[in-house]
Amino acid sequence: MGVFRHPPAGREGKAFRDIPLAECTKANTRMKNLGGLIEAKKRGEQGPERHHNPYLDEAVGLGEVLVTQEELLARFPDRLFSGDPRPKLIEIGCYLGKNVVEFAQLNPHIDVLGIDITYKRVVKSARKINTLGLGNARIGICDARVLVEHAAPASFGGVCVFFPDPWPKKRHVKNRLLAQEFLDTLRTRIAPGGFFWFKTDSLRYFEDVMECIAEGGWSVSPADEVPHELTPSPYVTMFEQMFLSRGEPVYRRVFRPTEGARIEDAPKI
Repeated sequence: MGVFRHPPAGREGKAFRDIPLAECTKANTRMKNLGGLIEAKKRGEQGPERHHNPYLDEAVGLGEVLVTQEELLARFPDRLFSGDPRPKLIEIGCYLGKNVVEFAQLNPHIDVLGIDITYKRVVKSARKINTLGLGNARIGICDARVLVEHAAPASFGGVCVFFPDPWPKKRHVKNRLLAQEFLDTLRTRIAPGGFFWFKTDSLRYFEDVMECIAEGGWSVSPADEVPHELTPSPYVTMFEQMFLSRGEPVYRRVFRPTEGARIEDAPKI
């Protein structure tokens, strides 16, 4: 969710879509057990002093609203929410929870899961949900790659990725989330009729994602379309408000898996 300005248009180095996912995974090995300190505190263990974080104790107290990566993988999708089964909307990189709350409040017919990778973000997001008593919203401290890898096929009703870090420098491109193999696997995790909604302020990142999408298995909406499954609203993020207030462009598309996209085509992440 970094706020970076994109560089001048132009391509440098290896094509983005050709970067092996193994490089991305290697760069993110620290994400393997996100929330491990929360789990340790729940067991009554004392964490290392160097890991002191003021949000840890509050995270433990948020109970069912905030889940760790291990808990999420064990409980998603059927045991994460109470009540009758409903479509699951995932926001990857939920930041401070503004859109998770808006999605949940305006769409009581769906369950909303926001995930992020820092204690501060997930605690502040879960705090809002807890205060409002939103039974159809949860927050997970989880790496998106891990969730997508372990999720069952067709288990996502929709996925939102709003303003992910564009990693504009050539040597950092391998850290981008939306690479070809990730998108190919994500496509198989979205249920028939579901969607992937992408927003970015980085023209270069947008063009690279559109190249990946063009490889096949997706349909593409007109600009600025909102998924019809959601109650009409712009669902503007905090970053989006900032960019628009500066008169800067924002690039938005809704992608949908096509009928020709087969689950068995998905690579192993």
